[in-house]
Amino acid sequence: MTANGVGSIWSTIPGLFESLGQFIKDNLSAKKTAENLSELAGQYISKNAVIGKARRDGLPAFQSGEDGKYARKPKQPRKSRQVPINITRQKVPSREFPGELLLPTDFLGLPLIDLPKNGCRYPSGDGPFFFCGQPQWGNSSYCPHHHRVCNTGIPSFKGSIYRS
Repeated sequence: MTANGVGSIWSTIPGLFESLGQFIKDNLSAKKTAENLSELAGQYISKNAVIGKARRDGLPAFQSGEDGKYARKPKQPRKSRQVPINITRQKVPSREFPGELLLPTDFLGLPLIDLPKNGCRYPSGDGPFFFCGQPQWGNSSYCPHHHRVCNTGIPSFKGSIYRS
């Protein structure tokens, strides 16, 4: 079917759309409506095509159930079971993050223009940014230290490789 309906089954077979409206008024289900319209058209029209056409053209919704006579029974709510949970979680002490991340002693502090092709691209600073410049680790854009900082969180600040 095309976007404007030209050449579609609904416009090429006269009376098909009117029959759709009549079947909906007669409270036939979408399945029965599709079967009846398929017989009128001489070719298969799916239930979903019938529902879609009715919705697009603002026709009333189909009634649920066979031939629209019986409403679908509401589902019974599941019976909930009380499962005893005896799990106690230990509180993890909160870790204070420093105001500014301490840089390793081998941080070169290079401007972007001086950064080598395979240099670590970890930035530092608020105004003009400076970059680490150490050799990159594997396929990462960062050196091993900054790769660990970016992918596993802030490391412990008790090591000797950090300056104050």
